[in-house]
Amino acid sequence: MPFAVALVLGKAPRDSAYPSISINPLSYQCSAQEETKCQNQSLEQLRCANPAARSLPLLESICRKQSGSVVLPYGHTHLLVSVEP
Repeated sequence: MPFAVALVLGKAPRDSAYPSISINPLSYQCSAQEETKCQNQSLEQLRCANPAARSLPLLESICRKQSGSVVLPYGHTHLLVSVEP
């Protein structure tokens, strides 16, 4: 299944229409089981089927305007991405 995602990140002052996102590499190894799963089962199937779709839990969190953190794969490590709507 084709999938692509792009985000434009910047240090500009926060406009209330956009979420605040902080990204930090995890200092420990974690497994694929520790990655954040999608709440929507159809999105979760896509996330598992396509490596480019691993960002779906982040996009889901942004769209739902939920505060929280997601763990995403990044190369040979993982990132902790925190979202504040």
